[in-house]
Formats: sequence, structure tokens, C-alpha cells
Amino acid sequence: MNHTPLEDQVHDALARRAKPLQHPPLALGDVRRRARRIQVRRRVAAGVAVAAALAVAVPVGLALDGPARRTEQPPVDRTPGVVGTVRVDPRSASVGSGPGAPLVDVAAQTVTLGDEVVELPKAYELATPFGDGWFAALRQDDGAWTVNWLTPDLEVEDFTDGTSEPVLAPDGSRYAVASFDRVGTWAVMSYDTARQEPERPWASVEQASPGSTVGIVGFVSEDQVLGYQLDAQTGTSSYFVAEGEEVTPYDGIEEAASASPATGMVAGRTTLADGRSCAATFDGASRSAEPLWTDCDRELSQFSPDGSLVAAFGAGDPNAAGDESGVSLLDATTGRSLVDFEVTPVRNRVVGIADQVVWEDDEHLLATYTDGDQQFVVRLGVDGSVERVAGPVTVELGTVGLRLTPGRLSPGRS
Repeated sequence: MNHTPLEDQVHDALARRAKPLQHPPLALGDVRRRARRIQVRRRVAAGVAVAAALAVAVPVGLALDGPARRTEQPPVDRTPGVVGTVRVDPRSASVGSGPGAPLVDVAAQTVTLGDEVVELPKAYELATPFGDGWFAALRQDDGAWTVNWLTPDLEVEDFTDGTSEPVLAPDGSRYAVASFDRVGTWAVMSYDTARQEPERPWASVEQASPGSTVGIVGFVSEDQVLGYQLDAQTGTSSYFVAEGEEVTPYDGIEEAASASPATGMVAGRTTLADGRSCAATFDGASRSAEPLWTDCDRELSQFSPDGSLVAAFGAGDPNAAGDESGVSLLDATTGRSLVDFEVTPVRNRVVGIADQVVWEDDEHLLATYTDGDQQFVVRLGVDGSVERVAGPVTVELGTVGLRLTPGRLSPGRS
């Protein structure tokens, strides 16, 4: 895709903000996503007045802002009714139990899972149980990642440099990563985090051109990894599904953000006939590029472990740190919003929810909430419940100090 002037403006603004904080450079995909979110919110703001004017003339029951669906599909049986809008304030929220997914405090170099707090040997950004040890990763200055496999005593058992960002299945049972041999081939690797199965064969992806990179989107089944290659020469991405040593092209998808191994669904984007770029879901199990439903007012994020729900952003204006003003939990089958969580605005402080969210279970989402230089982790339920799980911790403005990773404690793990 070509840069638009808006994307260039966003890239420049983000670069200026990131430079004094010594952040790694933003990838092209990050710039595009943030540019699209600004475009979406400008459309939403412009449409509010129109919707208000039309409200008296629209018959009751006619939706103005719902997702467009090509086929009507009934929601899953376990999906509760629509809750509506819920205001989130971690300072006044009830305090819940510890996080059911790993929570890394980058500055303190710790990872918390339930009641267990482990001191990490480095400032990892990602850590999750791996057998009776830990799988951990941190981003390098050039944007590549270093992956470490840690023993129960937190010694480095093995490591790999120059990889893509590791991606875990929503339930934390598997992770996938792409590693470059520095010659011309990327290897896509998939492992079970319990370390109870033999190592699987790696899939090889040849570079499309020098400098091209391979990344992981997620899992479309327990055995199939959805990945992409960003061609350094053309600036375009192509998608594929890796299963063992086999690599199958997944043609027609413009952009994929996440996938569900439980249902095979893929969340991404598509271009409609009128030229709008909109969020969409696809049937990844059949490699279909035909959207199941679209939503032009949101940006889709992660699926719940059972695949019945998907998190989405885009309901409000972005704040100065790039965080979101809210997060919605959608029925993944229909795109219907079940509950919309909004932050509590505070005068003279930046408040927002980081777009790096993790599902704790099939009905609860964990999210990092920023209020000025204070950060919390909140538990958001599909029933509209809000609990404070961690925080506050003091962070440098514009950074995320509390980072979440999919994962669970293995049975019998001490």
C-alpha cells in the first residue's frame, strides 16, 4: 500500500514523540493502523451531528451504526445480551484477584501470574510459562526481537536473535515465531508451551526481495500458523498459512490483525466497493478472502480463547500518547457490540487504554489503563464488570510499563 499524506503526518508525529523516549522505530503497519484510527474517529465525529438530526426521522429499531453483514448468522448460544456503555475508572473499581495471564512489569523486571511473582533477569517485554520454566522476549533497537528460553531457575537455556515478534495463541497453549538465517530464508516455528510434544518441523519462507521480513499473525488452528511477508521492494504484504513444513498462500486478504485457532476466523481489513478500508472478519479455515462482516468504525484486535468474542478499538479520539479512549467486546460471529468500555476523562491528564490487550478467559479481557504517569491493569467482563488487577505503577509518559502476555499455569507447575 502507498503512504497517504495522513500516514506521513502520523509517522512524523510519532517519530518526534518516540525520539526522546528512545523507543524502537515504528513499523509501517503501526503507522498505518494509527492513521486509520484517526480517519475512523474523524468520520465518527462528523457523523454524530448527522445521526442526531436523523434520529427523529428513523423508525425505531433501524440501526445507523451497526456492522454491515453479507449474511445473517445467529450469535453463539453462550453470548449474553447487549450491556451497553460502561465507564472505567481503576481508582474506584473493586480490587480483583491477580491476573490469570502473565503480567510483566518492565521497569521492576518481574512477571506476575495469579499469586506468583517472579523476578526476571532482564527487562523482558513478554514472558509466559514454558514447561516448568519461562519463555521470554525483548525487542532490540532495530525492531527485531530476541527470544530466550529460561529454566525454572531463570537461567538462559537457549536463545535466538533477530526474530519476529512472538505470537501466542489466545489461551497461551502455543506460540509461533519467525527466525531469519541472515542469508535469504525465514523459518516459521511453532511450539507448545507445555513442552509435552516433540518439536515440529519448521516451514521455510524464501525472501521475496533483500530486506523483506516475515511475521506472525496468529493461529487458524492448533497446527496452522497464519503469517505474512512484507516485501521490502514493493512495500506490500502477502499472507500464508504454515503447517509443519508446508506453506500455502492465503490470497486476497489486504491486512490481518489476529486469528482464532478455535474457529479459524481471521480479523483484519478489507476495501469495500465504495473505496473505504474497513475492519472485517474472514473464514481463515477455508482461506476465504470474502468478509463475513465488516465494520468501518472500529479496528479489530484479539479473539477470545473460544473464538466467540473479539476485542475492538476505535470508538473515540486517540490521546496524545496514542492510547485508545475505549475498547469494545464484539460478538465475533455477527460483529454486534456487547459492551463498550470507555475511560474516565481527567482534566489536564492523558487517559487511555493501551491497544495491547489479552483475554484472561472466554469472558474477561485484561487491559493496561494509563492515567497520566500512572498505569493500572483492569479486568473487563463481557457482563460489564470492571476490576482493578494491578497498579498503580509510575511510568515514563508515552510508554507502557505493564505488558500482558497470553498464558496459563501448567497443571502441577510449582
